[in-house]
Amino acid sequence: MSQNPNSGDYNPYNPNPSNPQYPPAPNTVYGSPPPPPPGPNSGYQQPPSGPNPYADPNTPNSSYGSYNPMSVPPPPPAYNTPSTPMPPALEPNPYDPYAQTAMSPQPPTPTYPGYNPPSMPGVTMPPSMAPQPKRGRGMVVLISVIVLILLVGGSAIGLVAYNNNQNTLHANATATAQAIVNTTAIANTTATANAQATTAASTYPFSNKLILNDPLVDNSKGVNWDNNKDNGCFFSGSAYHSVDDQIKTYNTCAATKADYTDFTFQIQMMIKSGDDASAGGLIFRADNTNDKFYRLYIDAQGNYGLLVSVDSTGSNGNARDLKDGVASSFETGTGTTNTIAVVVRGDQISFYVNQQLVTSVTDGTYTHGQIGVLSQDLGSKTEVVYTNAKVWQLS
Repeated sequence: MSQNPNSGDYNPYNPNPSNPQYPPAPNTVYGSPPPPPPGPNSGYQQPPSGPNPYADPNTPNSSYGSYNPMSVPPPPPAYNTPSTPMPPALEPNPYDPYAQTAMSPQPPTPTYPGYNPPSMPGVTMPPSMAPQPKRGRGMVVLISVIVLILLVGGSAIGLVAYNNNQNTLHANATATAQAIVNTTAIANTTATANAQATTAASTYPFSNKLILNDPLVDNSKGVNWDNNKDNGCFFSGSAYHSVDDQIKTYNTCAATKADYTDFTFQIQMMIKSGDDASAGGLIFRADNTNDKFYRLYIDAQGNYGLLVSVDSTGSNGNARDLKDGVASSFETGTGTTNTIAVVVRGDQISFYVNQQLVTSVTDGTYTHGQIGVLSQDLGSKTEVVYTNAKVWQLS
C-alpha cells in the first residue's frame, strides 16, 4: 500500500477524524486527486532524519522538513521494501473516485463491420459519431438497373397496350364499316328485289318470288345455257346470242338444267340483224332435245305467234298454232330493245311486251320443262341478242 506523506490516518472518502490541526496542511487540499499508484519500484518511505544529502546548500529550505515531492527530481532507486501488488485489472478500485463503479455499467462499445475503434479505456463512442457503413457501388448500379427496367418495361407495356388498343379500335372501326357496307348492300339488294317483285306482281299476276336473275354474260348461274357457235347459241359481248342462217327455219337455244312448272319468264331482246320478217322469241316447258315445247315468236314489225311443237317433222316442225296477232306495245325495227315475257300457271298462258299484256291462251299440253330463246329466218340470216333473263316462281 502506498503511503500518504501528509498523514498516516487521512482518508479522503470517510469523514475527517478529530484533528486539532484541521484544516489540512498546505499542498493537501481536500478533494485533490490522490497520488498516482506506485510503480513496480515504488517502495517509498519517509527518508531518515538528518541533513539531506541531495540538498543544495545554496538553496534555502532544501531540508526534508520542507520537501515537496512534485518539485524534486525522481526518487532514488527503490529500497528493498516489497512493492504493493496491483489491484486486479477487471475490478475497479473502490478507492478511486474516477474509476467506473459496478453499479453503473456502461454499454458495450458498438462494433461495425470493417471498423475497429481505438482502445480507449472508459470511453464509449456515441452512436451518432460512429462511422456508418458505406453503400457499395454495386448496390447503386443494381437499383439504377431495376429502375431503368421498370421504366422501360412500363413504357413497353404502355406502348403495347396503346398499340393493342389502337389495333382493336381500328379492327372495330373496320368491322363496323364493313358491317355497314354489308348491311347497306343487303338492304339495297332487298329493296331492289322487293321493288322488282312488286313491279312483277303488279305487271305479271302472282309473280312475287324471284328465283333466277341472270344477266346472260356467261354460264355462271347454274342453268347451263347452250353454248356452241356451230349450233348458233353462244355468249359474246356480255350477252347471249342465237343465230339462224337457213331460210324458213328457226333455231332454239335452251337452258338445259332449268325445269319450271308455274312461273313468269322475262327477258330483254334485240333483233340485231335480218329483215322485217326476222324474229326472236321464247320457248318454255320445253324438252329441247325432242323438240317438245311451247314456242312464242315476234318479228321486227311486232307480228307474233304462239304455237305448240310436238316433234321436228316438216320444214317448220310439227306444231299447232294457239294464237297470233300484232303487239302494239312492241318497238319495231332491228337494233331496238324490247322486254318480252310469258306468265304460265297451270293451263293458262299470258304474253306480255314491255310489261303490257298482249294476249292469253289456255292449253295443258305440257306442264313443266326448260326455258330458252330462239331466232327465226323467213327470208334472210337472223341474229338475235338477249340480256337480263329473270324467272319468278308462282305460288
